[in-house]
Amino acid sequence: MNLSEINKKYSEQPELLIDGAKRLVFGDGPEDAKIMLLGEAPGKDEDACGLPFQGKAGQLLNTLLERAGLAREDCYITNVVKARPTKGGFGRANRPPTKEEVAQHHNWLKEEIMSVKPTVIVTMGGVATKEVMGVQSIVMGEHVGKCYDLKGIWGWEMCHIPIWHPSYLMVYKRSLVGETVGFLQQVKAVVG
Repeated sequence: MNLSEINKKYSEQPELLIDGAKRLVFGDGPEDAKIMLLGEAPGKDEDACGLPFQGKAGQLLNTLLERAGLAREDCYITNVVKARPTKGGFGRANRPPTKEEVAQHHNWLKEEIMSVKPTVIVTMGGVATKEVMGVQSIVMGEHVGKCYDLKGIWGWEMCHIPIWHPSYLMVYKRSLVGETVGFLQQVKAVVG
């Protein structure tokens, strides 16, 4: 199935629209992208416009990619969960998706990855990294910037590189921006 067919299939499942979200936010980018960027879930700006990484975190992501010599339009960008999780319902603050919400969206993400067949999956933050690694908990600092071979899992040459989530960099650790650019330069080297 191609991405349009996959998105149509899952958009017809109303249980995937989390209470308080306006819409499902599909991935964006070329279907044959060598790089897949994977976040956790849409935020307020993404929920409003229907595209991933459009708010302040998206602006920082664009800067990180540019500084690493990568073009956003060459990457496929998506989230583990395709609907905005909020605290207290419609219009409230963002929150991380629950384990149940991640599980509900798991097959959609799996089919997305199978359709794009990227050379590198860059997971941004703990939720995305846990989902790709198939673990319940993680210490991000032990994994950022490392390349994990996923060929045995997916059946083609694919590297998984976790990085800090742009929102984390903005709020907590601006000092890690340069390091994160370096990780994205590793991604560029992997894809050639």
